Amino acid sequence: MSAKGARGMDKLQLALLTKWAEDANLGGIKGRKRMQKVIYFLKQAGCPIYADYTLHHYGPYSSEVANVTDVMVAEGLLNEQSGSGMGGGQYDYTLGSNTRGMIERIGDNESIISFKNFHKRAVELLNWELRELELGSTILYFYHSQHPNQSWDSAFDQACKYKRADSKNPISLAALKLAQRFAGNASERGD
Repeated sequence: MSAKGARGMDKLQLALLTKWAEDANLGGIKGRKRMQKVIYFLKQAGCPIYADYTLHHYGPYSSEVANVTDVMVAEGLLNEQSGSGMGGGQYDYTLGSNTRGMIERIGDNESIISFKNFHKRAVELLNWELRELELGSTILYFYHSQHPNQSWDSAFDQACKYKRADSKNPISLAALKLAQRFAGNASERGD
């Protein structure tokens, strides 16, 4: 397993995220959308993930994350299984049979040590409901798209309209709090 390099999602990072999901007894990463949103939140919180995101129907989406996932599945580094999500279109991810051992043999470098600093937040995110992750990441996306004149109220309103969510619903309010917690210093970076 090798890292992708200076740009793009790193295979080792995605393997570690999957390992953390397994170690937390979550049965791996439940769904591509969850994977996309968790990685987006981590990136916005300052985690060294180099993947570009655009706004998609389900919220922020990175073709780089999707491509790395597909490559890892093809290489046997990740197992992809049809999950039990709504509509049966969800794919769940677990580590390939040899991937855990490969992670341990590779060891740590500066990039991986920085990534590992986000372990606790990653596991927390993996436990959130998908609806909150989708809306929360969309709020955060709109918040950062308004740089430098960000307004949480405006981002929240835009995201609720975009996702057709009731702004007074407790799920929407929880998603706003989630977005605010993971805003990190991306606005200072100009993301």
